[in-house]
Amino acid sequence: MAKLEILPSVVSLSTGDTQQMALLATDLKNREIKGLPVVWKSKNSAIAKVDKNGLVKAESAGRATIMAKVKNKMVSVQVTVSKRSRAKKEVQPEIASDKTGADTKVEKPPDGSTPVAASKPAEVTQPVAAPKPTNFPNINVEVLDYSWKTGSVWETFNKTECLWTAKVKNNNPEPRHICINYEFLDEENLPVFQTGKCGVVSGNSEGTISSNIIVQSRLVQDVKKSNVVALEAHRLHTFVPAPPAQ
Repeated sequence: MAKLEILPSVVSLSTGDTQQMALLATDLKNREIKGLPVVWKSKNSAIAKVDKNGLVKAESAGRATIMAKVKNKMVSVQVTVSKRSRAKKEVQPEIASDKTGADTKVEKPPDGSTPVAASKPAEVTQPVAAPKPTNFPNINVEVLDYSWKTGSVWETFNKTECLWTAKVKNNNPEPRHICINYEFLDEENLPVFQTGKCGVVSGNSEGTISSNIIVQSRLVQDVKKSNVVALEAHRLHTFVPAPPAQ
């Protein structure tokens, strides 16, 4: 068993929602291993609890960590729960069969269909006013500007694409691999959903990091503002070739 992964890897729920989690185990040749006994556990059951079959239920607003253990290996995923709006209660659909990979990949609808434009495309851009620069002195990075807007809409699956971009400044003298977290917030500054992305920015220079996330359309209606947090600024690795064999 070479790799364990919980799917979906990004979970945003409203109170009362449920989400079926799945554990994907693969061997060294990236072949799926089935039938492994899994022990599910929540690190904060007051926020989100999980049963023995991996079904998560959102209890209250906040963040919880859901863990899955197979033998001596354990993996986890963070669940963000927001307070349910006054809209009618819906149940979170089960995990789609499509697997989202690295940051550069984009989630597709379960049947691979082409996105259909919304009848009234809500070209929402947040925030309305340009945010003040935010300095993260521990990693020498500033967030200068950020915004988001809606993109394609898959009406059949009630999915909406959110496109976001952030302008950052690397105050380190050398290039850094900067990782940021983009938070979509409600009126009370609680996270509705969030996503992250990393990008290389030259030393003492500005750069743009952008990506997208596809979520349930009803969640987009709850987003009233957004925020960006710079998490890490790694030095770029230098690979030294191995000496020739003697």
